[in-house]
Amino acid sequence: MTTILLGAGASVPFFNPRLTTTSLTNAVKDRTNWENILEKYNSVLCDKEDMREAPSIDEIMELILSIDKLYPSYHFEQIAEIVDKYCSIKIDIDPKETVLSALIHIINTQSNCQIPTSDERWRDVPFLFREIIADQILHYQSDCKVEDYDNLQQMQEKFLDSICKVDEDVTIVSLNYDECIIKSARHTNFNFCNKFDQDDGFIQDVKSILNEKKIILFPHGHLTLHPRNNYTEYYHCAETADEHRWSFLFDSINKTITHHPAVFAYNFNTFITTGQCKDDSLNNEPFAAYYQRMAKDIMSSDKIIIIGYSFSDEHFNRLLKIFLHSNPNNIALIVDYYTDNVTMTDEYKDSECIISKIQKVFTPEWSVFVDSDSNKFPLNKEEIQRLNNIGYGEIFQNVIFYKKGYVSFLETYNQIWNILYPSKNKSICMRIKEHFQSIYTN
Repeated sequence: MTTILLGAGASVPFFNPRLTTTSLTNAVKDRTNWENILEKYNSVLCDKEDMREAPSIDEIMELILSIDKLYPSYHFEQIAEIVDKYCSIKIDIDPKETVLSALIHIINTQSNCQIPTSDERWRDVPFLFREIIADQILHYQSDCKVEDYDNLQQMQEKFLDSICKVDEDVTIVSLNYDECIIKSARHTNFNFCNKFDQDDGFIQDVKSILNEKKIILFPHGHLTLHPRNNYTEYYHCAETADEHRWSFLFDSINKTITHHPAVFAYNFNTFITTGQCKDDSLNNEPFAAYYQRMAKDIMSSDKIIIIGYSFSDEHFNRLLKIFLHSNPNNIALIVDYYTDNVTMTDEYKDSECIISKIQKVFTPEWSVFVDSDSNKFPLNKEEIQRLNNIGYGEIFQNVIFYKKGYVSFLETYNQIWNILYPSKNKSICMRIKEHFQSIYTN
C-alpha cells in the first residue's frame, strides 16, 4: 500500500505569485480584507431579517495590530490561535464551560486587573478570519495560475496513475485548502468520500472514508466543504461551497457551523483547520474519520511519499514516527526543494532544516564518521555525493530524499520507481544499492 502526503510545497508550483505562508499572513493582517469581509458578514440576513452584530473594523484591527506589534514574526496560523482563544474568552460567559474560561475566572477573582469577557459580537470573528484565507485562495485559483497550470495538472495525474497501476491501495492525504490536487485525483478515479442525499446534496460519508481502496483525505479541511448542524456537505466547486457557507450562516434549522464546544476552549476549526491546536478538530466529523483512516493507512503502507511537507504538525508526525520501525522493508520518499548541498554532517545543528526535521520524526540513526584529524564525513559518503549530483539519494536507512522540488520530481519520478515498486522480491537495501550502482555505472 502507498500513502501520499501533500504539504504546502505541493501547491507552490501551480501559482504565480506563489501561494505561501507569507501571502496568507499578509492577507489576514490587511485592513481592507477585514473591511470587505465585515461588509459581507453584515449583509447576510438572519431569519428575522435583522443583522448579526459584529465588532467594528477598528476593534478587530486593534486586536490584529496588537498581535503583530508584540509578535511581529507570527505567521497566519499563530495569529489564528491568538484570535481563536481571544474570541473564546469573549463569548464564554460561563466559567464552567471551558478550562480557559475557568482560568480567566480565577485570574479575575484574584487580581486587580480584570480580563473582560462576555461579548457575543466576537462569536464569528474566527470564521471571518478563515474566510479571508478562503478568499485569498479563491483569488489565487482564479487569477494567479501559472501559464503551464494545465500541463502540471496532467503531469500530476500521470504521477498518480503510475502509482495506481502498480499498487491497488493508494491514499492521498492533502493538507492544502486549494484545488490543485482535486482535478488530478478525480481524473484518476480517487474517491472523495461523499454520497448523494436527495435532500442535502453531496455529503461527507464516514463509511466511504473508512472503507474505500483509493481515497483522498483532507484532515485540515478544504474550501469545498460546508459544515452544517448535522453533517458536512461537499461541493465539486470551492466557489459554490463558499457561497453556501455564507447563505446558510444564520439559518435557524441547519445553519453553517462556525465553532464547536471543546474542553479547553471553543474550537473554531470547521471547514478549514488552522491555528496551533489542530488536534481538537479531530474530535469532530469528518475530521475524526479522516484521521482514523490516515492512521490505519500509514500503519498498513510499506511506502510513504511525502511532498512539500514541513514536518511541523505533531498530530501527523506522531503517526509517521513508527512507520520505519514497524517493518524493515518500509520506505519513505521525501520530496522537497533544497538548494544547498547535503552534507549529513552539519544539518543537525539547525532544528529548522528539513533534513533535521526528517531525522527527528523518523528517528533513524544519524551516522557520522570522524577521522583522526577531527574531520567529519557521512558514513554513506558516496551516497551523499550522488544525491548532490543527481538530486536524490538515501540520507538515512530506507529514507530517500529528493531535493530538486516537486516539478522536477513530476518529470523524473520514474527514475526511482524500481526502488519503491520493484519487479522482483528484493530487500530495500538491495534495491537501493542496485539502483545507484546502475546510476553510477551509467
